Amino acid sequence: MHHSLIIRYLFMELAPGGDLCSFVSANGGHLTDLTTRIIIRQITIAVQYLHSIGIVHRDIKPENILMMNTAVGHRVALTDFGCAANLHSVSRMDSLVGTFDYVAPYVFLHKA
Repeated sequence: MHHSLIIRYLFMELAPGGDLCSFVSANGGHLTDLTTRIIIRQITIAVQYLHSIGIVHRDIKPENILMMNTAVGHRVALTDFGCAANLHSVSRMDSLVGTFDYVAPYVFLHKA
């Protein structure tokens, strides 16, 4: 009898800047236009990449954006893919997922 051994590893990276909410608080409750553009650009690139490989995040919110350094201009990471969907295996996304407080109001209008 042949037994196969499956070994899985989970690598975690330290994000000393915390999530986006903590980062904003640590910077006096506001960010400059330049800092905001740097963060949004990185998130946009991440979302473009995900979409290019057929993945939709479906729960982008400040708590799921991690700052990989406390200094402005460093790498940002998009996390928590618990609600993500693979477009190649789903014909239509009509389920309501994500965090209630961050769902766009028009989503509720279409569900009524």
